[in-house]
Amino acid sequence: MIKFVFQKYEKLALLLAPGIWIVFEFLKTIGFLKFSFGIIGYSLYSYIRFIQFSNITGVLGVSYIIVMVNISIVYFLKKIFINKIPIFSKVIFVPFFLLSIILISIFLYGNIKLRKTIEITGFQVCLVQTSIDSNRDLKVSNDMILESIEDLSKIIKPYQPDLTVYPENLIKEFLSRDKRLLTPEKTGIISRLSNLAAQIDSFLLIGSFEVLVES
Repeated sequence: MIKFVFQKYEKLALLLAPGIWIVFEFLKTIGFLKFSFGIIGYSLYSYIRFIQFSNITGVLGVSYIIVMVNISIVYFLKKIFINKIPIFSKVIFVPFFLLSIILISIFLYGNIKLRKTIEITGFQVCLVQTSIDSNRDLKVSNDMILESIEDLSKIIKPYQPDLTVYPENLIKEFLSRDKRLLTPEKTGIISRLSNLAAQIDSFLLIGSFEVLVES
């Protein structure tokens, strides 16, 4: 399809071809089989200054720029080395100039945006990530998980967090204060987590399985 665009609309191909690419990336994210991994815009996650414009376009905008740059490189090389067109000819210089303006504008936007400081006062959040995968390792018990949480929480206590966030589905039990669902084990887990919150003087945000009870 991209080849067809180059053959039919060569003058606009550097703008249209990336658009076709991100349409297919968008289609992957909808429907019952939707998934977002594989979107190439995520590959630039570490280039903070460059991807600031994604607050306007989203990750698909980053994908658009990546595809446009790569297609442009192929386009320039083909024109120069295969078609033997001079570098400063209109068909090469104009697209190169426009691409340069776009990239420079993106970098300038990123620089300006990162210079703005956001002052947040009065609220401290700590993220705690254990090295335990409770979903894969069936031998991991809730006691082992809670011990890991408690040990890591002692480390962050000096930071005096207002909110401590733990991984989703960390506890291998559904937690509920509904008396119909409580068992001695669940009561013990809730008690340990409550004591931990009191010890580090922080609210805890922790994931567990969910159970819906029909009344």
